[in-house]
Amino acid sequence: SCELCILLTDVDGVFDRPPKEKGAKLLPFFAQNQSVGIGEKSKHGRGGMDSKINAAQMAVSPGSQCRACVVISGADLNSIRSVASKEYENNDEGPKGTVFATPGSELEKQALLDM
Repeated sequence: SCELCILLTDVDGVFDRPPKEKGAKLLPFFAQNQSVGIGEKSKHGRGGMDSKINAAQMAVSPGSQCRACVVISGADLNSIRSVASKEYENNDEGPKGTVFATPGSELEKQALLDM
């Protein structure tokens, strides 16, 4: 069991549409019933973003001990540090990664208020 799951990917997090498409926006929070446009799987990966979304949703499903899951770039050390650190400094760079939270939890309520 874990309280936080971090899923590393080759992009900054979950986007509303494939990140290579013009106007694609990083989602700082992924609501349980949200849908997004999924692009092609990476040549180096196995399941693509769809499998990461499914894994993140399963990780935070009701009854799980995992309170949050973050999909974030594995190529950006500062992003990883921002999730793993006790202190958070935004530096006006915007959110790092996409947070998934257990439905109905206080964390989900906070995330929805921030949107």
